[in-house]
Amino acid sequence: MLAGGVLVMIVTSIHDILMIRGYINSVAVGGFGTFTFIFFQSFLLARRFSNAFLKVEQSEREIRVLSEDLRVERDQVVSLNDSLERRVEEKTRDIRSIMTHIKLGIFAITPDEAKIHKDYSQHLCEIFERDTLSGVNGCDLLFKHSSLSADERQQAETTIAFCLGESALSWQTNAHCLPLELHHHRRDHNRRILELSWNPVINYEDIIEKILITVRDVTELRALEEEANDKKDELQFISEIINVSAEQFNRFMQSCRDFVAENRRLLNSSNIVQQDVETLKVMFINMHTMKGTARSLYLKKMTRVFHEVEQYYAVLQKNSQAVWDIHKMNRDLDAVENILSVYEDVNKSRLGRKSSDQRDIELSESQLIDIYQTLIKTASEAMRWDQPQIANDLKEKQSKLFPKLFVSTKDTLIESAQCLKGLAKDLDKTIPDLKISGNDCFLYRHSEDLIRKIFVHIFRNSMDHGIEAPGERQNAGKTEQGVISIRLFHEHNFVRIRYQDDGRGLDLEKIHQRAVDQKLVTASIQPSPSEIAEYIFHPGLSTASSVTDISGRGVGMDAVRTFLRNVGGDMQVLLIESNEALITTRPFYFDIMIPRHLFADHAADAVETAA
Repeated sequence: MLAGGVLVMIVTSIHDILMIRGYINSVAVGGFGTFTFIFFQSFLLARRFSNAFLKVEQSEREIRVLSEDLRVERDQVVSLNDSLERRVEEKTRDIRSIMTHIKLGIFAITPDEAKIHKDYSQHLCEIFERDTLSGVNGCDLLFKHSSLSADERQQAETTIAFCLGESALSWQTNAHCLPLELHHHRRDHNRRILELSWNPVINYEDIIEKILITVRDVTELRALEEEANDKKDELQFISEIINVSAEQFNRFMQSCRDFVAENRRLLNSSNIVQQDVETLKVMFINMHTMKGTARSLYLKKMTRVFHEVEQYYAVLQKNSQAVWDIHKMNRDLDAVENILSVYEDVNKSRLGRKSSDQRDIELSESQLIDIYQTLIKTASEAMRWDQPQIANDLKEKQSKLFPKLFVSTKDTLIESAQCLKGLAKDLDKTIPDLKISGNDCFLYRHSEDLIRKIFVHIFRNSMDHGIEAPGERQNAGKTEQGVISIRLFHEHNFVRIRYQDDGRGLDLEKIHQRAVDQKLVTASIQPSPSEIAEYIFHPGLSTASSVTDISGRGVGMDAVRTFLRNVGGDMQVLLIESNEALITTRPFYFDIMIPRHLFADHAADAVETAA
C-alpha cells in the first residue's frame, strides 16, 4: 500500500510536469496523487495503531487469564493449607483423645534429666496415683516404689541415661537390661503388676531423641491366669479321680487318713525326738505304701507329694549324720493332708461322689425288678393273711423303688414332643397343640427309649406331611394351630396308643402312584384304601417331593413298625370313614400296640405307688 501510494504520487507528478511542459494535453492530477499518498499513509498509520490496540487488548486478556489462573492456584494453595491445618488439628485432637481415654500408660523420657515429656496418657496418672506428671523423673516414677532390687534399678537407670542422645546401635546392645515387668506398691498397700514395653524414638541422624514407654496394668490378667491354672489343675484332678471307682477311691482315702494319723502320732512321740530309726522306718513304710497305691491308681499329683515326703524319710534312714528336722516333717504331713483334702473335695463337690463310710452296692435293673415284684407279691400275701402293717411297710419300700424303675408314659411323650418346636420353626409352621388323654401307664426305664425312638419319627411325619402351613389351614377352614391327639388304652396284653393329627390326612392317590412307580403293585390292580394306606410302611416309599433333613427318605414309618415288632408290638394305620372319593385325602389315626411286659404290672398299684 505504501509503494502504491508513492507510485500514484510519482505518476501524477510526472503527468502534471508533462502537462505543464505541454507534452500532453490534460488536466492537473497532482493533488489527487498527493491525496492518494496521504490517504494510504493515514490508513497504514491507523492500521498500525489499530494492531497496537488489538495487541494491547489481547495482552490484557492473557493477563486476565493468567491472573485468574494465579488466583485459582492461590485459592488451591490456601485451601490445601487450610486442609493441612485441619488434618493436623484433627490428628492432634485424635492423639489427645487417645492419650486421654486409652487404658494404657504411655509417656516418653527425654534427655533432660530423664524427665517425662509433657504429652502423656491420662491413665498413667491413675496407675501411679498422681495428679500430674509434668517434669517428673521417669526413672523415679517407674522404679521408686517397685519391687526391683537396688542393683536392678541402677542397671535400668544407667541403660536409659546411656542410650539417650546416642545412636540406635547402643539401644540394640543394651535394651535387654530394662525390666519388662515389675510390681508397683501403691499407697493403699495393694500391689499392682505392671508390664512395660520400651521403644526408642530415633531421628533422621539415627540418634535416640526420646524413649517411649508403655505401661500396662496386668494385675487382673495375672489373677485370671492363676485362676485358669487352678481350673487346669482341677481338671487334672477330675481326670485322675474319674478313672477310679467311687468305692475304691473312698477305701484308698480312708487308708491314707489312717496312715497319716499314725505318722502324726509317731512324729509327736518321744521316739522321734530320740531319733529312733525303727519308728522312722514305720513312717517310711506307711508313706511308701500310700505312694505305691496312689501310683497304681494313677493319682499323679498325690504321688509326687507322697514321694517328696518319703524321700526325706529315706535320706534320714541312710545318713545317720543327717539332722532330723521335726518342723519340716510336720510341714510335710500338712502337705500330705492338704493334697488329700483337695482330692476329697474334687471327688465330692465336682463329681458328686459320696465320701462317707457308707458303701454303695450296685444292682442290675433286672435284680431291682425281681425285688420290686417280690415286694408286690409279699404285700398281697400280707393283706391276705390280715397283716396290714407289714403290707404297708412293703408298699413303702415299693414307693422308694418305683421311681428308680419306672417312668410315666405321658411324661415321656411330653418330653419327646419338645422336637415339635424345632420342626415347626424349620417348616415355617405353627407349633401344634399336643393333647394327651387316657389312663397313664408306667414304663420300665429300659423301655423308655422305645417310646422316644418311635415318636421322633411320628412327630416328624405329622409336621412334614400331615399338619398344613397356616395359610393352607385357614383356606381349609381350620385354625392356624394344628392339633395332635394321643390317647392311651390299657388292654390285657398290650398298651394301645392312638395317635392322630388334624392335618390333611393321607393322599391315597399319590401313595398308590408311588407304589406303582416302585412296582409294589401293578397299575391294573386297584387295591382297597386300607391296602393303599399300608404302603406307607414300605421302606423307601415317601410322598415327599424332595429329600430334606426332616423327611423324604421313606424310612420313618418302616423304622417305627420295625422297632415295635422287635419287642413284640405292632402298628397299624386306620382310615376314618369319609364320603369323599379316592382322589381326596383321607383322615386316619395310628394304632400303636406296645407289649404289656414293657410296663409296670398291676397298673392300679403302680399309679397308687407313684402318687
